[in-house]
Amino acid sequence: MTNFLVKHFVRNYQNTEDLEVRTAYGILAGHLGNTMSVAGGIVVGAIVYAILVLVLRIVSKDDLSLMPKGDKIAKLLHIK
Repeated sequence: MTNFLVKHFVRNYQNTEDLEVRTAYGILAGHLGNTMSVAGGIVVGAIVYAILVLVLRIVSKDDLSLMPKGDKIAKLLHIK
């Protein structure tokens, strides 16, 4: 994925001796690393939250009935 981004967003990407190319690499790597770290953390947090909600039975059938297709979701998750 990194190679794809470098080829499309860094002009003259093969000339790594050029200061502009090296600067573009650094900026791209810095932003890409931070973005991937934040996105990964959000995904992991959402998965853990969803698992805990199901395991601890925090959501009741009444809560789900307020959602569209909530009765079907309650049946699927065996929530009484």
